[in-house]
Amino acid sequence: MKTEISDSLEVSVIIPTYNEEPYIAGVVQSLIDQQFFGHIEIIIIDGDSSDQTVAIVNKMRELLPLNRSIVILSNPKRHIPISLNMGCQQAKSKLLIRLDGHTFAPVNYVMEVIKMLGADGSKRIICGGRIQIEPGTRALAAQAITLGVSHPVGIGNAMYRTMDGFDENCLEVDTVPFASFSKQLWMELGGFDEFLLYDEDSDFNFRARQKGCKVILNPRIVFTYFSRPTFSLLGQQYYRYGFWVSKFLVKHKRLPTIRKLAPITFLAALLVLGFIHIGLWQVMLLIYTVVIAVVSFREAVIKRKDWRLWLPLFLVFPTLHLSYGIGNLIGIATSISLPFQGKPFISYK
Repeated sequence: MKTEISDSLEVSVIIPTYNEEPYIAGVVQSLIDQQFFGHIEIIIIDGDSSDQTVAIVNKMRELLPLNRSIVILSNPKRHIPISLNMGCQQAKSKLLIRLDGHTFAPVNYVMEVIKMLGADGSKRIICGGRIQIEPGTRALAAQAITLGVSHPVGIGNAMYRTMDGFDENCLEVDTVPFASFSKQLWMELGGFDEFLLYDEDSDFNFRARQKGCKVILNPRIVFTYFSRPTFSLLGQQYYRYGFWVSKFLVKHKRLPTIRKLAPITFLAALLVLGFIHIGLWQVMLLIYTVVIAVVSFREAVIKRKDWRLWLPLFLVFPTLHLSYGIGNLIGIATSISLPFQGKPFISYK
């Protein structure tokens, strides 16, 4: 819906990319199609992709409408927080929006951001939405992975992944995906912490909340996110999450939430029970296996009427839990042996 002020406004969208050939055209097109008639500056920070990511963006840049523009930056280090800081520094507008190279923005995204943050970003708010997760490919494993990373048993009570329906009520939360915020806030916080190669958004949101900002989940914003298509990529992704979440918690001397504590608690319990009594270890493992089997059967067979999904989904849950838990353990162990050295990248102030 067009507003009186929309034509005079400008927002900047920051998108770190690396080998996003299957998705990048859809990502850029989702920004071109926004119900926002002001100027959108699309800033792509590419990690020297070896596929056609940059070529696709360059081709689309030649056909842009007048109220859209694309800037391409290069970050050979490929670290996401570095890319985000590069993009935020480059941005010309007062309103900054973060997006990923495999996530499509809904057509109302920019308009909702302006409503939440104000036309000049003066409201001390970080705004994000919820995620509708789609398979990375048509393969059976990819479909099962999508179910697993959307299910509370797989990822806990992350509301931006598990909220059903279209509740209009905004919620104050700890963190949100694909956040929008003012450039002034980014400068005030000193940018994203470039030591945290993952979970940099949780760290940014945490520091913002310490400064009195609110982090708001707006359910009217629904992103389309494409999950990892294979078990190998899923395991790597959640290992990195677990590892860097530990670094974030050590940095801020925080205890994890119950959701983030569950995988490492389960893994630690298995290790301890294995030393105490093999029978206790077997009982706990049996209970876990039965619960996962029942949940997988309910989701795959009863809800979706597809027997083929049962076994892949049964394997998704332990892949999530074990990779995340192992990442936690190694992250904590390395923090003990090598104290945390990270700090906000204050040179961006």
